[in-house]
Amino acid sequence: MYLRMIFIIENKRFIASPCIGDEMKNVSMNGIFSRNVEIFISLAKTKSFQKTASIFGLSTSSISRELVTLENKLKVTLVDRSCRPLILTPEGRKLLSELIPIMNESQRAVALAREASNFHPSLRIGFIDSFSYDVVPQFITMMQSKISKFICLTGGADRLVERLLSHEVDVILTINPCFEIPDLRRHLLLREPSVLIFPKSQYDFRRYFRSWEDLAHCGLPFIRNYSFSGGGQLESQHLTTHDLKLMGTIQTDNNGLRIKLVSDGKGWAIVRPLTLLQHEKLLSKLTIYSVPSPLIERKVYILGRSNISVDLYRDIVDSLANILNSEVIPRLTEIFSPTIVKSIEVYPYTNK
Repeated sequence: MYLRMIFIIENKRFIASPCIGDEMKNVSMNGIFSRNVEIFISLAKTKSFQKTASIFGLSTSSISRELVTLENKLKVTLVDRSCRPLILTPEGRKLLSELIPIMNESQRAVALAREASNFHPSLRIGFIDSFSYDVVPQFITMMQSKISKFICLTGGADRLVERLLSHEVDVILTINPCFEIPDLRRHLLLREPSVLIFPKSQYDFRRYFRSWEDLAHCGLPFIRNYSFSGGGQLESQHLTTHDLKLMGTIQTDNNGLRIKLVSDGKGWAIVRPLTLLQHEKLLSKLTIYSVPSPLIERKVYILGRSNISVDLYRDIVDSLANILNSEVIPRLTEIFSPTIVKSIEVYPYTNK
């Protein structure tokens, strides 16, 4: 099988085969071929550089470079770039028709080998703290039939990015999309509004919620996220963008501590619903309000290194989306107003 593949690549001998379109519908990349060959197969399926870039977590320019590398190796043009949607050249169609049976044979061989050895990959994954208690245990339960070993790390968004780039982990959940870093798989999983928390009191603070400026005069100090934490950067960006002045006398990078300080009457804070869910014991001492306009929201991304298989990455995304939709959001409806819950949006991979 591999000798045959080398023979095809080096000597440019392509054997035609019918029914390419139907067979390509269920093609799944599994790392058997080099990346530029897998990218070529994906381009043949999607007929789009942009869609293929999204699948592989690469930029369109990176996809183009991989294709050019393959074309230079074969000394033929495989894709007609002047057409939209793109089409394969005669040489490209011949190569694809030869790759399909080889790919099917490869996948069958890999499946048999894995079945014989009971093979399952390991997974090193990092979660932002607000996902640790309510999501991680269910995620492990849902994925344990596919994963042989889990390494689950938690921490702040920036620290998780460092661990991803240093190859400590393969996948992370973070609020930092890292658009400036090429060759990462990237998926927006969750959009989540912020809420205001105040200590439980007979005093009604709602009259201060007509605007962010009014909050500065509510009579309680603002307990801020630490400026260099992920949540702190989110708050600072929002306040700076809208020229809002909320001076905090207390800063901490620990969400549990901020919530405890509010419950003890030390001030008020901006938090996310999933963060509050991890501290349910304190909810009886808190009053929760929607934030005034302009709204401040958190976006949670799933980033993966490009060497992780597309199938595993898809399983991770869809498992997490399923947990949020079926387990977490129903619990949130018991705590928050319908307006807040309705503004939470979850995006499974299958919607791509």
